[in-house]
Amino acid sequence: MKCVILCSASDDASINIRDRLIESFGFEETDNVLLGRRIYSRADGIILASIDSLHIYADEEVEGINADLIVVASRHVSEAGVKAMLAHPVGNWKEAQYGGRPRTIVRTSAYAIYAAVTKLKELLEDNMLLEGTQVGMEATHHGPYSKTPLLFVELGSSEKEWRDEKLAEIVAEACIAACKYDKLSSKPEPAVGFGGGHYAPKFTPLVLDGENALGHIAPKYGFPLDKELIKAAFESTIERPKLAYIDWKGLKSEDRQSLLKTLEELGYEYMKI
Repeated sequence: MKCVILCSASDDASINIRDRLIESFGFEETDNVLLGRRIYSRADGIILASIDSLHIYADEEVEGINADLIVVASRHVSEAGVKAMLAHPVGNWKEAQYGGRPRTIVRTSAYAIYAAVTKLKELLEDNMLLEGTQVGMEATHHGPYSKTPLLFVELGSSEKEWRDEKLAEIVAEACIAACKYDKLSSKPEPAVGFGGGHYAPKFTPLVLDGENALGHIAPKYGFPLDKELIKAAFESTIERPKLAYIDWKGLKSEDRQSLLKTLEELGYEYMKI
């Protein structure tokens, strides 16, 4: 499997993560050029590439990447400024406010996200940094649009964390874990999620506890969803999950009833949590 870790020169955290990958994880500069910049590679074939533009608007740049999976190393921003390490799929349930295409979600890998999130937790525990750090998933959001399966692994949520070399090293190793998801010793059942808040409070524990690997997550603010978008949540997760988790109290009654009807029509199983 050909995996590309993509960094951005317009993103302080991404630059930091890129530097840690080169410094500590065996990436060597090559003579090959991608998107106008030299690329780096490891003995296992993982490629490290950089672009000048910000990731979320890089539709044209990712179009030029030939890979089976793109793992984007990125900063995370939040008003609360909480230290956070997160992974998530990409796409827009409604309008495209921050890159990508309206009402279009991008293919992703539930197992790659699972590998990244569980590695983040493991490394934070090993380094006694888990306390006070938000680790987990976010709902599917923002760009870029990509035909290649893609996910973001993020470091946040302020300049202090973006410039922290130890935290960036942890995110760097999680990016590698995502690239090597096919080597997971155990692969829990893949699923998609519907409802709840942006930080997937009901779904993240399923991943952290090793119960399920979540692909696309449609939060409450993404509803109402039509049949095509609900179907896309399953079909754009490359493991093709057959199970949906529903944050029961995290949806309006009318949205929940419409979702249940559509899931039954499409033949998908669901569990309420």
